[in-house]
Amino acid sequence: MTHQQNLQTILFYESNNMNKLPHDLHPYIYQFVADEVKVHYWMEKYNWINHLHQLGEYYHGLFIVFAYFHHLTDCYSNDFLPSINAYREKNKFRNADGQVTHIEWSWNDDNCDYPAIYERLGNMIYEQYQERRDMNGLYKTLALLITLWNDTIDNDDIEYYY
Repeated sequence: MTHQQNLQTILFYESNNMNKLPHDLHPYIYQFVADEVKVHYWMEKYNWINHLHQLGEYYHGLFIVFAYFHHLTDCYSNDFLPSINAYREKNKFRNADGQVTHIEWSWNDDNCDYPAIYERLGNMIYEQYQERRDMNGLYKTLALLITLWNDTIDNDDIEYYY
């Protein structure tokens, strides 16, 4: 994919074809490509691998993994989680008579190598961006990560890097 193809959404807005349309239609057309334009801006602005490492130090590491897969429609989390040694545990809660009152499932990530996972997630973000897969889901994921990043900056708990 060429650099020109990566910038097609921005070029579309500034192209002669867009200028030929009535100005009243521009906001309506732009709302269909605004997510992709914003994703392109964020991909240029942030170093996602570095940011994922820093977010993972602030938040629980598995939370960052779940945040990545939460908004995606072409989700690979069923294959990804076992590959990083994260597995589900069943916790049974019993009453005084020994009968099970309820069951809770939790994730065990004791054997996860989070620095390697953040590298892998960052590469998945860049790959998804290059292939232009599920751009709306990528937009929502990046917006969530940026919100988390800004919350950490506001709390002055981690240093701010670009």
